[in-house]
Amino acid sequence: MTHNYSWFQAARKAVSSWTHGELFRATAIHKKTGKRFEMPVSNLDSPYLDRALRQCELGDLKAAAVYLRTAFEEMLKLFVEQRKLKAIYNSDLNADADEWCKFIID
Repeated sequence: MTHNYSWFQAARKAVSSWTHGELFRATAIHKKTGKRFEMPVSNLDSPYLDRALRQCELGDLKAAAVYLRTAFEEMLKLFVEQRKLKAIYNSDLNADADEWCKFIID
């Protein structure tokens, strides 16, 4: 078990036989009383889109947005790798949509 996320990611990639997942605190809302309470949540290697949906259900929209973005980035990387494209990524949030990501075909 580690609390260092970088180490977790490195170990997860290096040792495929381990069971790995994330355990974190989530805030949920009781359906009957409407009161908020905290509960542990585990994501044992579930896909990022599933994690995003789960966070939406728990009412944690910020976490859902992070998982949704990560799912999109994962899909984009796979798309680029499968088609052997080179991609130029612009992290400037004010950039035009055409300037956000470009693909170069050799």
